[in-house]
Amino acid sequence: MSGSDRLGSFSIGSYPDLALHYLPPVLSEYRSRYPDARIKVVARPYQVLMEALEAGEVVMALVHATDDEGKDISFVPLFDAPFNLLAPIAHPILDDPAISLETIAEWPLILLSLDSYARRYFENAVNEKGLRLQVGLEMDHSELVRRYVETGMGVAHDCHAVRFRTKKQHQAWGARPEPYFSTGHISLAVKASHERSAALWEFIEDLKAAAIGARMRSDREGRAAS
Repeated sequence: MSGSDRLGSFSIGSYPDLALHYLPPVLSEYRSRYPDARIKVVARPYQVLMEALEAGEVVMALVHATDDEGKDISFVPLFDAPFNLLAPIAHPILDDPAISLETIAEWPLILLSLDSYARRYFENAVNEKGLRLQVGLEMDHSELVRRYVETGMGVAHDCHAVRFRTKKQHQAWGARPEPYFSTGHISLAVKASHERSAALWEFIEDLKAAAIGARMRSDREGRAAS
């Protein structure tokens, strides 16, 4: 029996940080029910994932929901993904009471590649204001961006992974909400024409449950810190 014929098998695309922090417990639970399933995880930025979905290289992808994708793509909402400014602990920008895009543009930036949704969204907003950025580093992986922020090499525009990380994991940098951006939304993009098996529907429900659980933990941590 080939991998694609095994009960419950599928391929899924995901942003790298979601593949690291969101998918593991979900896939572990799923495979406990379908131990023979063969699952392929493709960790890539937004543009690459959407192209892979269109080409049939993956059957679904964890990405930002948008309004301008092809008619054959449907989005299953999972969780909000607010944008945040990341900076090293004690960086003066974290104490700025009136942080803005103009403020961010004054500092060296560490950004994701142009294939990423966060980078495109950020640069569109900056270009509308006619600002010039000081891009010091460009990287393909959000984990690398955060690591270089920790070393003090710049500030960064980030989203969606913070709720799935522990306090210990992100104690070397600080995060500030970016209220000048609308909240993004992470969804499961699926080709509307793709036939969804009962096992695939189970996995989608697992993803929803994991998102709800993470949101509840985040809310408890917020109340405890206040």
